[in-house]
Amino acid sequence: MVRQPSTAQLLPDPAATGETPHIVQFYEDEAYLCETVASFVGAGLNRGEPAVVIATAPHRSALRSRLAASGIEVERAVAAGHLVLLDAADTLSEILVGGLPDADRFTASVGSLFEAVRARHPDRPMRAYGEMVDLLWQSGERSAALSLESMWNELARVHPFSLLCAYVMGNFWKGSDQAAFDEICRAHTHVFPLESIEEAEPAAPRWPEIRAIAERARSLEHEVAHRKELEAALREALREREQAERQRSEALARAQAQQRRSDLLVQASLALAESLDYQQTLRRVAEIVVPELADWCTVAVRGENGRLERAAVVHRDERLALIAREYEGRYPPDAHRSGDQLSTLVRGRASLHRHVADKDLQAAAQDPRHLEILRALGCSSCIIVPMLTHGKTLGVISLMLSGNSRRFDDDDVVIAEELARRAAVAVDNARLYREARRSEVEKRRQSERRLQLLIESIKDYAVFMLDPTGRVTTWTPAAEVIEGYPADEILGKHFSIFYPEEDVRAGKCEMELEEAARTGRFEDLGWRGRKDGTRYWANIVLSAIKDERGQLVGFAKVARDLTERKRVEEEQTARL
Repeated sequence: MVRQPSTAQLLPDPAATGETPHIVQFYEDEAYLCETVASFVGAGLNRGEPAVVIATAPHRSALRSRLAASGIEVERAVAAGHLVLLDAADTLSEILVGGLPDADRFTASVGSLFEAVRARHPDRPMRAYGEMVDLLWQSGERSAALSLESMWNELARVHPFSLLCAYVMGNFWKGSDQAAFDEICRAHTHVFPLESIEEAEPAAPRWPEIRAIAERARSLEHEVAHRKELEAALREALREREQAERQRSEALARAQAQQRRSDLLVQASLALAESLDYQQTLRRVAEIVVPELADWCTVAVRGENGRLERAAVVHRDERLALIAREYEGRYPPDAHRSGDQLSTLVRGRASLHRHVADKDLQAAAQDPRHLEILRALGCSSCIIVPMLTHGKTLGVISLMLSGNSRRFDDDDVVIAEELARRAAVAVDNARLYREARRSEVEKRRQSERRLQLLIESIKDYAVFMLDPTGRVTTWTPAAEVIEGYPADEILGKHFSIFYPEEDVRAGKCEMELEEAARTGRFEDLGWRGRKDGTRYWANIVLSAIKDERGQLVGFAKVARDLTERKRVEEEQTARL
């Protein structure tokens, strides 16, 4: 077995060269990794260079042992702030947002740490070792790992330090992993391949793949700088091409503007007719307007309290979507600040601002963050139109352009006013429908309440409901008096509990349900049983209840105690 020289031995001396190397070490053996990291960190500590280690708990423990074995007083170095040891998983959780590393959180967490270490040792170079990228890679988050590598590189430009990363070679056994392997190598200034080559076993499984990857890693180290130059040139060429494409698209858009605006009104009308949820519909209209007519659009509707409420904010640039959503949730329209919107609401007339300057944004901003958002979203030209219908102003639609490609004109105002008029009709119809539904629900509730009071006022009849299988679902005070069961004992029980045992065995209960379901009604005279075991002569009516589609949903049962009447009739019969 031939062992490669350690990373610390091959790495140029940062103090001598002035470099800030970003190193990647591929490894198979955990012991070799710990030896490499200890050599890398220990070399810096022996020179008086502070070190930051972000690793897993087992690796931190092994590092402590190896540093101590090399003569370094680990605890003293930690107490003095020369050596900082952090858990990789905990640190990673602090910088992730939605599973991806967040630049602001990375700066606040890791960047602040490096700034503090630099402040304590301003004249000494720094060293760092991290395993967060390997944790992301092993969990399948490859894009996130590469994004984090870029953040490390950005941090090194602010606080120069030597950084060592490590990837376990088990991540790259497949042939399809070659592109990912190459991309990792390009993200580093120095690449160190596998620590060993098993010459003693040339027929070992995957030997050709391991050897090829190791050899490729050695050669890629020399290609990194050249590839970076090519990538920079390619990015510049792509930027120029995008700029040319954008100019061509803008020219084509101007030539087709009139037709597209007509199509826009048709699409908006269809969207407004699709749903009675006007807030969802207005957002859909804003999405149609952007980018056909404007770069971004806001819709505010007058609420029941008379105040403007934000209904939609849509921006054409997907990169600014998050900022637009913050704007939507954090800064609702303010009558004291939104002068143009408020005056438009009061006057009921459109307002055209062909040129919007930064001072106009300052006047509209509610606080510094609001101004920052308005500047990021961009507004060079603006139209504010009222949503008018039946002499009422229901809200305001604001259309904005960004950049200097064009400005709104009077033709745009005509389109915007027609769009706002159609939107106002849709909002008014939706509100009328909602009020009608609310009134209908209230009437139904009152009707059901009156019916319930009527049922509860009946004293001589046991009135209750059954589900389609015959189980009791409602119970009244009169039913409790006649049958003898309190509600908590009878709800959910089968109505056969009221029948004599011989009738139950004969299938009388099932027959009654089938007859009522088939004909709609079943009536009978017969003996029924109370909870206390006594019987009473009952007249029962069982009615089927069906929904608007004709589906059976249950039964209504009315039982009347005729025991006294039957006793009198029997006495009269006996006397006769």
